[in-house]
Formats: sequence, structure tokens, C-alpha cells
Amino acid sequence: MDKYYSILTHTPLFHNLSHTDFLFLMDWLEPQIKTYQKGEIVLLAGYETHSIGVVLNGTLVAGKYTAAGADIQINSITTGGIFADILSGSHVKSPVTLTCVQAAKILFLPYQRIITPPPSSHVAYQQLLKNWIGVISDKYFALDKRMDILIEKNLRKKIALFLLSASPAADMEFSISLNRTALAHYLNCERSALSRELSRMQAAGLIVYRRNCFKILNLPALKAL
Repeated sequence: MDKYYSILTHTPLFHNLSHTDFLFLMDWLEPQIKTYQKGEIVLLAGYETHSIGVVLNGTLVAGKYTAAGADIQINSITTGGIFADILSGSHVKSPVTLTCVQAAKILFLPYQRIITPPPSSHVAYQQLLKNWIGVISDKYFALDKRMDILIEKNLRKKIALFLLSASPAADMEFSISLNRTALAHYLNCERSALSRELSRMQAAGLIVYRRNCFKILNLPALKAL
């Protein structure tokens, strides 16, 4: 586990841990590392999981099938990404399928070990629980942000809200993990309508984009929406 220290301590779940504390946790949690090939399924929709996954290398995509049978990419998870941090503690079945888009190595932390404190109170274990709550809280507020977007009826306003939340700073080019179909699903609109509106916003000088790369050109106008 020592060779994964630099990767894992840059993930939110293992923030603020010394090397010694990290090794203590790895010894206590008894995680497993599994290797997957491109195209392999890590977690299938409709099945439970009782481990939290951390991507050590590679990329996963979370996909979901619509009622019409279309496979929509919801999100991508790259090195250092965390999944099943909420799902592992329940008996709810996974709503998405996680698939490797390239070979990946994943660390699995058993939920039962995470909720079982070591025999003597340890600062590393307390920090882990604090980090875990922080990860879950961040996802809650991300969901709250999406609700703010979804309650808007105007598509341009939805797009503006999404881009403002995704942009690291004004006049900076940034990329999003969602392709056009997944973004339309996220915004709850038709893909064709989304493409048309993005073109209109570019023509109006609000943004410039190419595929999943965007740049905000007129921040005041976008905020005014």
C-alpha cells in the first residue's frame, strides 16, 4: 500500500493524514486492490456493493439506460476518484453501471471495516470519518446545485448556471466530463435543443466551445441570466 500513498492522500477520503497514520489505516481497513481491463464492468446497475472504491489509475464511466434503451454516460471517474461512498452503507442497489474505458486499478475499502473503530481511539481513524462525511456532504451540495438548475424552465438559464458552476474562473478554458448526450440528460432537455442553444450562445458572444471544452467570454452577461 505504501506505493499508493501519494495518490490516496490526494483524494478527499485520505486528506490530512501523515505517512504513519496512512499505514495504520491501511493495516486496519484491510483493503483489496483489483485490476480491470478496458471494457470490464466494475459495478453493475441493479446490484449492491458494500465497499467504497478509489480509482488508483485508469478511468471509469458511470452509465445509465433510459426507458428507450439508450445508454447515457452520467459521469467519469479518474485517478483519485471515489465511488459508492454513500451506496456501500445501504441496501439500495446501484442505479448506474461503472465500466472501465481504459485499464484500471481500484482500491476497495470494506464498509464494515470503516464503521468499526480500532481497539484504541486513533487520530487517523477520526480523520478518516471526518473526511468521509466531507465527501458525502460535497455530493449533497452538488445534488442541490443540480436541483437549482432543474427548477429553471429556460434552457439558456440552465446552461448558464451549469457553466458558471463548472468554470474555475472567468476567461479560463475548462472541460467537463459529460458528453453532449450526458449533459442533455443532466439538464433534463433534448440533445438537439441543447446543441441549438449552445450554438446561439456562442453566436451571441457569451461562450465559445468545442465538444466538451468551454470558455466563458462574457461573464457579466452570463451571470445576468
